[in-house]
Formats: sequence, structure tokens, C-alpha cells
Amino acid sequence: MKKLFKLFTFEGRPSKVRGSDYRTFIVLWCVGVFALLVHVALIPLFLVIGLPEMSYLNYGSVALWMLGLWCNTRGNYSATIKFFSVEVLIHSFFAVSMMGLSVGFQHYLWAIACMALLAQDIPRVITILIGFSIIIFFGLLHFLFGDVQYTYKYAELTPIIHFINVIVAGVPLTYSIVAVLHTTSNKERYLAKAAAKDEFTGLYNQNFSYEMLSIVLSQADRLNSPVCIIKGSIDHFSNIQDTYGTELSNELLLDVSRFVKDKIRCSDIAARWKNNEFFIVLSGIDNEQAQIKIESLREGVFSSIKTGNDKNISVSMSFGIAEWKQGDSVKKVINYANKALKASNKNGYNRTTYYKSRTQPINTI
Repeated sequence: MKKLFKLFTFEGRPSKVRGSDYRTFIVLWCVGVFALLVHVALIPLFLVIGLPEMSYLNYGSVALWMLGLWCNTRGNYSATIKFFSVEVLIHSFFAVSMMGLSVGFQHYLWAIACMALLAQDIPRVITILIGFSIIIFFGLLHFLFGDVQYTYKYAELTPIIHFINVIVAGVPLTYSIVAVLHTTSNKERYLAKAAAKDEFTGLYNQNFSYEMLSIVLSQADRLNSPVCIIKGSIDHFSNIQDTYGTELSNELLLDVSRFVKDKIRCSDIAARWKNNEFFIVLSGIDNEQAQIKIESLREGVFSSIKTGNDKNISVSMSFGIAEWKQGDSVKKVINYANKALKASNKNGYNRTTYYKSRTQPINTI
């Protein structure tokens, strides 16, 4: 009972349901439980109006909805939607063939056609075919049973019953549409984020940072504001990797990435350029200010980050700074920063070098 309560309040997630699929699970769960309760209520109602055949059919409907809900908790969403779809198709066919279109049971087909879009594990072409087939089935019901009249008890209530069925069918329809739109929006945001971020460190990747730098330089050109581009690398990273293995070197990369990200402003850009190299863009900051910030970053890495089996070996970084000048292209200013970084490495590592038509050491520890 407690597990059911958690599911209804969106607090629980069955072990077979992946976190990325939780929204699909919740939509199908809510729609399935709602439909299950409706069909349970229809069993005595059909007996009251004098239609026991439909009452017996609803026992099968309840079984199909329960099977669909069980598949849903197992993470098998395509099977869930298939069970739901079969039930709606069978129920709509017999309800319309016996009572006509005036009671409105055919409207549930629209809800299930939309719900088919939630099955992410079914190919898009198949999903479209399923939805299109359901719409054709809806049209066939009108063609085949358009002349069937309601001849059971409480005929005067058929307009109200029709209205109730439209509303009840509209609940899962609306819920499914909103869920599909929300899931699509989330996936678009995820893909955009994935395209921008380095998968391992969480920093921006090389391609995205290159594009962002183009935008930053265009703005700086209009506003006549300074921009500094910095290339940095972890010193002797290959030796660390060879000596301590992949696990410790990967841990070091993460530690440095977090440290770099924490030390720059939200408006700046921090990216993993390649392997042990990093790329930083400081907007609105000239060369002197950039030297102070990067020297502080370099000293912070050396004093704070340790590696080795006992975490007793200090880690150093080297940096190259290039201040953008009007007329410099993105490629050119990155090349200047790269030359400055190479000079830092050539002159002994653990230092910062500024490119100013020639490389000049700033500070050496």
C-alpha cells in the first residue's frame, strides 16, 4: 500500500524503471490507473442499463489495463501501450456497434493515438503507422455504425453520457500531449547541453567554446572592451598517467576541472580543450588583470591539488595568456595563447607566459 501511495504521489520509482524514463512511466501509470478505475465503474453501469455483454467485456478490459500497468512497472513501455491500445480498440468497437456513436466511446481512440507517441523504444515510423491506423479505425466506426441507435435504458441521458465520455477521454489525451511536448523539450535541452559539454569533466568542449569565443569577440568589438584568452595544461600529465594509472589521472583531471570552474566568473568560459589542456576566456579583463587572476589560479592549483597514491604530490599547471586586439581572428588569438603556453612549458613549467608579439615570462616558481 505504501508503494502504491508513493507511485501516486510521484515519489516512488520501480527498480526496473530508469530515471530517464520516469516521466513516461508516470504518464502511462496515471492514465492506466485512471482508465482502470473507469472500467471497473462501467461493469455495474452496463448492467444497470441492461447491457450485460458490455459488462462482461469490461472484465477483460480491466485485465488488459492491469497487464499494461504491470508491464509499465517493468519498464516495458511498448508492451504497455500495446495492451492499452488493444483494449481501447476492442472496447470502442463493441461499445459503438451496440450503442451507436451517440454515447461517445469512440473518442477514446484519439487519446490512445496520442499516447502511442510516448513509446520511445518503438521506431518513429511504426509509431506514426499505429497512430494513423487508430485514426482510420475511428473513421471506420462512423462509416460502419453511423446508423446504430441507442435502444437501452435511460436513452434521454445519452447527450450527458456523450459529454462525460468526451471529458474523460480528454484527460489522458491532454496529459499525453503535454507529456510528449515536455519530453521532447527535455530531450532537446539535453542534446544541446551534451553538444556543448565535455562528457567527462562537465566543462564546455572545444567546439562549443570556439563558437562562444566568436560571439564574445564580436561583442567586444562592438563595445570596444578587452578580452583575454588563456590556454593551460597540467604539467607532466603523461608521466602521472604512466606512473599512477588511468584512475588517478582521471581523478586529477576532475579535480583540476572543478577547481578551474570554481575560480572563474559565471560570465567567463572554461573548457577542456583536449586531454590535459584547458581553455579559458575572460571577458572585460585586460592583460594585467588576467595575469593576476591566472597567477592566483596557478598558485591555487599548486597548493590545493595533490595526486599520487597517498595524495602527497603537488600538481602544477602552466598557462599562456593572449589579449585580443581588434582585427585579430578567433584562430589567430587562440594561436597566440597556444604559443605562450608552449613557452611556459619550454621554460620549465609551472609558470604563466603572456604573448605580446613575443613571449615574456610573467612569473616563475
